[in-house]
Amino acid sequence: MLPCINRESLKLLVGTADERYQYSPEYFRNTHFPQVMHRYQFNQLVEELTEKELLNEILESDTTGNRLYLVFGSTGSGKSELLCWLKDQWLQMQINRPVIRISRSELNPQVLIKKCYETLGIEPQVRIDENQWDLLLNKPITIINQMVWSTLAEALPSDEQIVPIALLLRPVIEKNVLVFTRQIQKGELKNPLEILTIEQFNDLLANTTMDIEVDFASIRQSLIQKLDHFLFEGKDIKTLFKELSVLIQKLNIRPLLLIDDLVQSINVYATDLLDNLITLEEGNWDVVIGLTPGSFQDSTQGVKLTQRIQTLDTIDDRVKKLWISDESGKAFYNLDRNHVVTYMSKYLKELKSTQGFNCSLQCPHASDCSIIVPKSTGNPSKIEETMLNLLPFNEPMIQRVYDAIPVGKGKLRYMILNTKEIIKFMQGGRGRKIERVHPLIARNKFAEHSDILIKTLAEWYSSESESFITLSRPLLKHYHYNTNELTLELHELYENRPHVIKNEERLESPTEAVQSEHLIRDWIEGKIINEQLLEPVRLGIATVVHDVVKGTQFMKKFTSRTSSVIQRKEIVNRSKYPIRLSEVTDMNSSIFARRAYPLLEVSNIQQVKPAERAKKFHKIANHFEVAMWVYQADQLQDEWLSKLEEDLDVPLCVLAFQLKNWVNSWMQVHNSKWNAHIPSPFSIEVVNISEQLYQDWFLLRDNLVDPSQISVKFNFESWLLNYSPKKSLEQYSLGTETINMFFSRLKLEFEKYKGKLDQEFKVVLNELHEMKQFLQVQDINLYHQCLTLTNNFTNVDYNGIENYTSYRQLEEALYDSGLVADYVATQSARLEVVNLVTKFEEKINQLVKLSIDVTDGNVESFCQKGEVPWSGIEDQKKLWSKRTQYCSEIYDCLMQTPRFIVGEILKSDYSFTSFDDVKRLWQEIWEYVQSLMNSHEVDPVYKLTLKRWETIDFYQLQNDMHEWNQRSSEVKMLLVRLQDDMHTSSSDELEKVINRIKREDTIRPAVRRQLILLLEQGYSTLPPLQWRKLLVEFSERFPSVFAGVEIRMVVRGQGN
Repeated sequence: MLPCINRESLKLLVGTADERYQYSPEYFRNTHFPQVMHRYQFNQLVEELTEKELLNEILESDTTGNRLYLVFGSTGSGKSELLCWLKDQWLQMQINRPVIRISRSELNPQVLIKKCYETLGIEPQVRIDENQWDLLLNKPITIINQMVWSTLAEALPSDEQIVPIALLLRPVIEKNVLVFTRQIQKGELKNPLEILTIEQFNDLLANTTMDIEVDFASIRQSLIQKLDHFLFEGKDIKTLFKELSVLIQKLNIRPLLLIDDLVQSINVYATDLLDNLITLEEGNWDVVIGLTPGSFQDSTQGVKLTQRIQTLDTIDDRVKKLWISDESGKAFYNLDRNHVVTYMSKYLKELKSTQGFNCSLQCPHASDCSIIVPKSTGNPSKIEETMLNLLPFNEPMIQRVYDAIPVGKGKLRYMILNTKEIIKFMQGGRGRKIERVHPLIARNKFAEHSDILIKTLAEWYSSESESFITLSRPLLKHYHYNTNELTLELHELYENRPHVIKNEERLESPTEAVQSEHLIRDWIEGKIINEQLLEPVRLGIATVVHDVVKGTQFMKKFTSRTSSVIQRKEIVNRSKYPIRLSEVTDMNSSIFARRAYPLLEVSNIQQVKPAERAKKFHKIANHFEVAMWVYQADQLQDEWLSKLEEDLDVPLCVLAFQLKNWVNSWMQVHNSKWNAHIPSPFSIEVVNISEQLYQDWFLLRDNLVDPSQISVKFNFESWLLNYSPKKSLEQYSLGTETINMFFSRLKLEFEKYKGKLDQEFKVVLNELHEMKQFLQVQDINLYHQCLTLTNNFTNVDYNGIENYTSYRQLEEALYDSGLVADYVATQSARLEVVNLVTKFEEKINQLVKLSIDVTDGNVESFCQKGEVPWSGIEDQKKLWSKRTQYCSEIYDCLMQTPRFIVGEILKSDYSFTSFDDVKRLWQEIWEYVQSLMNSHEVDPVYKLTLKRWETIDFYQLQNDMHEWNQRSSEVKMLLVRLQDDMHTSSSDELEKVINRIKREDTIRPAVRRQLILLLEQGYSTLPPLQWRKLLVEFSERFPSVFAGVEIRMVVRGQGN
């Protein structure tokens, strides 16, 4: 492609400073990028130090003791670059002080010690046998066995303890050493030497039941000492380094010690070496140590070492911690995007010069090379010079290579390594392996072309501001395209990529949105991608078509309505629209999206702000693919609407109109007073939904309704009562519920509501029926309306809502005319009359019962005939109040007399005056009662009758009646005896017997007189002078009578 770059020159595109320095110190100097370091204290930046300032500080040798510089940086950040430059400057300036550099590859501790002594020009204090190192590499297991056995022998008292622990430790230590020695033999060091880690030791303890009574720190330290003694004939590195420090202090030598990486270079000795160096007064070293923070955070020992280093800045100002990058590797303080073009221009120019070419305008190939890549805009001469130096790149491409370096990777190293891979691909002149270099160049442009190589070249070389790019014929020819120059349209992508945002924001890791855009781009370019990862495309297409068509909403098209109350809510792959990204046999009922540029623009468009979304849509609005999405969404909406109306068995516009009318009709019923206490299904939500649904289909704009599609043949109430839920309707929502839930709930609540209305209406009609007579008196027209309504309710063709509405109208008329208030007042007074009538009936019936109890007669109970009239209520109230009072007084009077005695008197045949008075008064009282029962006027003299009744002593009458009954009984008995004495017939009556006695001449008059008195009165009183003679004569003449009578002597008025 270019004569100045060939396969040999690519060998100089190396990632480390040592490799460049090895090729040529001059080449290193010309390709070196100055390093900048930050120094922090308490997380605050206190100093920005350049490499020259660091060198000058190290050159100041007027201090005593050690000075320590810890240079932190992630992998590839430039630590080795800095240390290599320091050593090069040291040698170039011929500083009269030794410089010792320990690189990552110098892992032989013997060589390290020997190198220090030789550089300082001091004879080693110990004999170093380099064969010992070779012996360790060739026989690692044997030597490690000896070290383990001897270490445990010193630590434990018996074989019973030594052997089991040795068998546990040996395999782990052998494995660690073998890994290290194999790396040395292969020449590829990835992991430094490690004897035993705390994690491995803890795993051994966790996986055994043995009681291991050894301490990890002491065992590890003893093993390291054994290794040192093996290599240095009984001495360890710590002691040797301490002796060396004391020696250079005595000789007043101040060497510069450069350690590339504290962990990788001298891993097992890192702690010991650090201990010696931070003892600032015990030595005379200037030390620069490289540290990669993440390289020793994966072990407990590394964490402890980190914690020690973190506290070093509190020791002395002779210990400084410098940062080339931040700890995570996101921020680098040397090479940034603004300087990468200058750096690479210088680097590539030096690379070309190694092949004997002076890349400038004076080069004979300059004109041919300059037409290969597109030119940039700006200062022509300067750009021409820079463009030639950058070939086969240009400025935008170099910046894209920089942008593609992953977060955490060193910019300096990976800029060179990635450039090398890209040039290799270019030299091949084929597009078959383009996938290998795609990740190495950030493409923030999208070129529309079917050939992936041409498309990629356009995206690589295009500048940020260009909308079109022209690829030259020589460039296309190099890639075996036999065509003239091509002009491709470009689209800006990834507007949040690092090159358009602030530097500090560029430190963050790539967002998920950017990562998904890479996947989408790969898919558009024909790569096989899991469709689940293309979800941002589906969601973006769904957002675009919904903004345009609103396909999941159902309403009259081309109106001002922005949303509908009925919506389709089925979710397919997290979208309401079924979007296909691959072709299938049946493409109906879905939106098919082909692989095209608009997919990148709509990806995750739903997450951006409305203003930004409008801008994105404006960019692709005229694209054919967008029009196809909109068309398919519109067809899909029609299909869904047709299926919905088929499932509902009614067009939505008809349903909307009839639902609104039905709700309005029933709301008139609901707003009536008579059913206000009944819970209604016509809530605010239902009313709002009916209104919104109506507006969805009939509202053209504010206050303008289109009723052209109205059908009056559809009976919504009948449809609702016969509604049966369908599973397919679960996909559609009406308000906050599904259509099934809304209409099923409305049906259930309406059926309950209507049932309660019918029951309540019956009660209301009963009340209205009671009011009819009142209305007949007050308003004859309202009376006829009431009559018609009550008749309709019992009719076979009864229509509830019509009667409810009629009653509401009647109710309003009654309230408006004030008849309800009058009726309530009149009904209250009438109710008092009814209560009085009821009370009167109770009293009358109590009197009837009393009469029956007294006379054992058969008296009918009383019941008021007819209803209480609605007129003359006050007069009726007075009348019935007076009648009730009469009944109460009669009843109370009679209840004070003993009913049994009265009954006996009334039933007796005695013709005594007192008995006759009782019978006569009873008759009068009952006549008063009969008058009350017959609604006749009662003579006020009834009170006198009641008073006379109350004066009767019924108990005395009862005694008199008992005495009379007793005498009658005694007389009857005497009569029987007398008949025996006189030999008369037993059937003769008393009067006949007395008459016979009177005619009997044989009976002396005095005896006759006493006998007649005895028969009539039941007793007689004998004269005081003749009583003896009369008794004797009586006993002789009437022995039977004499035997049956009682004789009493009366002396001085007392019975004896």
